[in-house]
Amino acid sequence: MTTRSLTWTDDLTLGIDDIDREHRGLMEVVNEILVACDSGLDSAMLGALFAQLRKSSLAHFAREERMLADTLYPRLTQHRQEHAELIEQLDRIAAQAVREAEQGGVADATVIFLRHWLTSHIVGPDRGYSGYVKGREKRIRGGAE
Repeated sequence: MTTRSLTWTDDLTLGIDDIDREHRGLMEVVNEILVACDSGLDSAMLGALFAQLRKSSLAHFAREERMLADTLYPRLTQHRQEHAELIEQLDRIAAQAVREAEQGGVADATVIFLRHWLTSHIVGPDRGYSGYVKGREKRIRGGAE
């Protein structure tokens, strides 16, 4: 199995520096997992990498949701639900990848899903709020609009 690492591309940039930086950090962890899947890393180490991705994702989602609340983003409830679904998906794919690693190797379908898990959220729902938030950056930083 060959898994190319994810590469940051312009279409992933939202133009909100803190969020873009966090997205890049999440992508780095996903890339570590992809390398681990390729190299046949043992299931315990793979599980630890997925735990790191889960923890980082939860922290990022909490910060993102606070930013959206601060700017009175009208789709905040839906965005929170999308984050909850992403964590559920991550939990399922992590358990599946660990099981597959224990059986000799992570399946291509699992890797393909993981490759799209983060990027599809960035270019979809996150892109949807970027224009709204960029016009309200002063409120995010605690100033008046």
